[in-house]
Amino acid sequence: MVVLFALVLVPILGWTAVGGVFFSWSRGLDATDLARHAEMVAALRNALGLVLIVSFVALGGAVLYLRRTVFDPLAELAARARQAAAGGWSSPPERDRSDEIGDVARALDDSVTALQRRAEGAVGFAANLSHELRTPLAAIRGAAELMADDSLEPEDRRRFVTNVTMESERLERLVRGLLDLVRAERDGPVSDSGSVDLGEALAEVVRRAQPLLARKSLRVEVVAAQGVPPAAMGPERFHRVILGLLENAIKFSPAGATISLATALADEGHVRATVADQGPGVPTELREAVFDRHFSAPREGAAAARGTGLGLAIVKGLVESARGRVTVDDAPGGGARFQVDLPIASLSSPRVE
Repeated sequence: MVVLFALVLVPILGWTAVGGVFFSWSRGLDATDLARHAEMVAALRNALGLVLIVSFVALGGAVLYLRRTVFDPLAELAARARQAAAGGWSSPPERDRSDEIGDVARALDDSVTALQRRAEGAVGFAANLSHELRTPLAAIRGAAELMADDSLEPEDRRRFVTNVTMESERLERLVRGLLDLVRAERDGPVSDSGSVDLGEALAEVVRRAQPLLARKSLRVEVVAAQGVPPAAMGPERFHRVILGLLENAIKFSPAGATISLATALADEGHVRATVADQGPGVPTELREAVFDRHFSAPREGAAAARGTGLGLAIVKGLVESARGRVTVDDAPGGGARFQVDLPIASLSSPRVE
């Protein structure tokens, strides 16, 4: 702005000064004094030439300054923005400037970076969803193909029907959980009135999960503490939470291992349900990330213990919708221990069966 002001002001002041000199000289001239008149004209020409040179220098300097500080950075930002569609975006150096160009660069950088994160998250979410759907769909298809065999024994047919039913229920829980996640992101947490007895709910979940447990010859120990009040969460949602954690424990438990389920008082205002396995556990640095629906753990060592985070993200969403919290740490005998803390249901809370 200073340069532009100078660009306009310098020629005006220059020409004004030249005009002032000319008129001051004109008042003292004798028209017959040609020599003195010639000197005046020469001086005027020199002054005009000097002003013209200064004006051109100022104009050239202003154009060069504007090109280097405004037009070139804007052109570079435009080129970077066009390249962003091909994934070639990198933070522009102009974002370190403190002027308006810096503001534009920071806004553009933040916007493009946020869009890239969303795009990467969408790709990761699609991959995680495909991974989660592949197993139950493959089980349903395999069972259906086997049941098409007319020579299949009735007992085997019943077993395959049970598998189809179980995997269909698993798909239904997954779809409902995804709808809950989308609804929570769009409208906020979904209210869930009602209460649930933790001990009864754990026993029901274990009963429903018997076919899954039998596949890997897993045992389940349920320790329900006495005097634990009901939790402020509907039974259906609580079943989905524990089934999600139990399926996760089954997935990463070695054959013949034991999974422990327990209830207890967490603190004065919360009750706790615990699911502990004997698998590889969750590394400390990943204990927050495993609940992210875009999470996909590395495939080396114990870090691969939790695969993708879609199922655990659904669990976290259900728990937080009831104003609770879910955490993971090390199980006492090794493996992972997931703890779900839920508010205690008030005496006036309706009991939903």
